[in-house]
Amino acid sequence: MATADGWVDSLGGPFLRVLLPGLEDLLEMKVDTGFNGALWTGSGEAGRIALQLLPNAVAYTLAGGRRADVRLGVVRLSWLDQEREVDVAIVPEERRRRETPLLGTQVLTEWGCTLMIDFPRRLVRVST
Repeated sequence: MATADGWVDSLGGPFLRVLLPGLEDLLEMKVDTGFNGALWTGSGEAGRIALQLLPNAVAYTLAGGRRADVRLGVVRLSWLDQEREVDVAIVPEERRRRETPLLGTQVLTEWGCTLMIDFPRRLVRVST
């Protein structure tokens, strides 16, 4: 069984560290069970990741019901003793706001993961 351990931040958000191609350091990603895609990041972070951009933007409906056109890319993700190509949704960043990278349910589902969040102990664990 492979595991990845993370933490719950001061606002109650579950986070994990993931290594993406092109990055020297692990990227802190929020586990978002409301996002049914694989990965989500801002354009600034996406510029550092070794990904293949797809030609067309795709319309996404965001949590508040707002629609946004995002670019899609594909990256080879090595995680939990598995390696697969996954989609990355890339959202334009506003000047004063940095998008928090998200790890969505597509990765958890397709990789057969169990997600455990222990809020009192502030621990996150994903296992296969």
